[in-house]
Amino acid sequence: MLFYHHFSCSFHCPVCPAGEQLDLGIQQKIQHINEGYDFVVNKIVTVMNAIAPEREITIKPSKLIHEPWMSKGLLESSKKCDKMFKKVHGLSKDDPKFDEYKAYGNFYNKLKRRAKQTFYTQKFIAYKNNAKKLWGLMKDITKKSHDKTTFCNSFTIDGRIINDPKQISNSFCKFYRTVGVKFASKISQSKKHFSDYMRAM
Repeated sequence: MLFYHHFSCSFHCPVCPAGEQLDLGIQQKIQHINEGYDFVVNKIVTVMNAIAPEREITIKPSKLIHEPWMSKGLLESSKKCDKMFKKVHGLSKDDPKFDEYKAYGNFYNKLKRRAKQTFYTQKFIAYKNNAKKLWGLMKDITKKSHDKTTFCNSFTIDGRIINDPKQISNSFCKFYRTVGVKFASKISQSKKHFSDYMRAM
């Protein structure tokens, strides 16, 4: 079940007269920036609902985009699993029908995991000589996004939550400057000389 906004081609804006710009009608003095934000958003929502009223549609399962490893048999099993769930919904867990649904659901999930594993195994074998496609496949598995616009505003440094960008930057610099020395200090000193590992020519 989905909800979407249907735009009408022939629409007369109820807020502003035809051919004129949208008047937000801010007559009162805004005391706080949040009040101004809420006022503008409410106006936009009012116009949006008038231009594109929300409608409810039902999409057939056959029209949905499925994962590539979902075979025709698995899709049929998924439908059967959904039907069984509707039948046992509200029943006691001691009911035999619930045990039947649980057993079928576990079996279906097992087959789905195996199909996914087989799919990616075959992909890795096919792309073993193509580094670019291998990296793309790994990004697909890990769901890694190319979006670099989002960035954390705060970090936990030495047990404290830091929001100051300058302090965060300095902490990163300090970490990468000292991480090598810290790890090197944890390596035990060997009693052998480096020449012990060299062969005479």
